[in-house]
Amino acid sequence: MGKDEQHSSVPAVTRRVTEAKRSFARQSRRAATQAEELVWSLVRNRQLEGLKFRRQVPLMGFVVDFYCPELRLVIELDGPIHESEQSRASDAERDQILRGNGLAVVRIRNEQASEQTLREVIGSVQQGA
Repeated sequence: MGKDEQHSSVPAVTRRVTEAKRSFARQSRRAATQAEELVWSLVRNRQLEGLKFRRQVPLMGFVVDFYCPELRLVIELDGPIHESEQSRASDAERDQILRGNGLAVVRIRNEQASEQTLREVIGSVQQGA
């Protein structure tokens, strides 16, 4: 299988990522929030519904918290930093770009991150697919 075929469920623009974005993604993985650590512990190694998730992955010029290629699902965890008007506007623009490229984007507040919430999100996306 060729390199492009291996990543067919990942939008093509993700394969042309700047080193700065890669570095930021690596840094973000090392400095994960408590909510990110919880979600990662639930989804890593296909533990949830047998789905593959990647965390802090560069995608379309952004670094998203979690990405499931099989469902084309982006999960963003929102803490206090996302409460400002400027952050909300930036998040909305980012979500619009991602959705415009065929991705499902779900935002979960940090305090709502749980296995039940993730199962509900996945079920909803699967039903909509």
